[in-house]
Amino acid sequence: MSKSLVIVESPSKAKTINKYLGKETELYVLGTSENSQREADSFQLLGYLNKGRTRYINPFALIKLISFIRANKIKTILFEHPYLGWYIPFIRLFTSSKIICHTHNVESERFRSIGKPWWRFLSIYEKWVLKKCDLVFCITEEDKLFFIESQ
Repeated sequence: MSKSLVIVESPSKAKTINKYLGKETELYVLGTSENSQREADSFQLLGYLNKGRTRYINPFALIKLISFIRANKIKTILFEHPYLGWYIPFIRLFTSSKIICHTHNVESERFRSIGKPWWRFLSIYEKWVLKKCDLVFCITEEDKLFFIESQ
């Protein structure tokens, strides 16, 4: 059985993913330190992320994560959205894991539509992250076309 690491923020999302992948792979889920292992009945929960906004910029979590990936010979990493995508170049540097990103929507367009002034920065970042992945899954055909056309 191969080993996969899923990077999500909630065990409930991981449970859904585990329904589809759990029979094929051993799953480890990166989450916040406040998540309970009780919620993770069918996978191992790694509580490396802080609660709050700092979870997206914590280099110590990245170091722990890379150590875990190497020690456990994780073959595939699934990012559930691009927020932690800045980890990808470092993961690539220190491991040979395949990287997959599952986008739920075009985040920058969502934030543009509600008038957030930083949506352009997010657009550049989002595209950069997705280009670093081996595979990208989009929920809608519209999002898929957006990312293909914006290459």
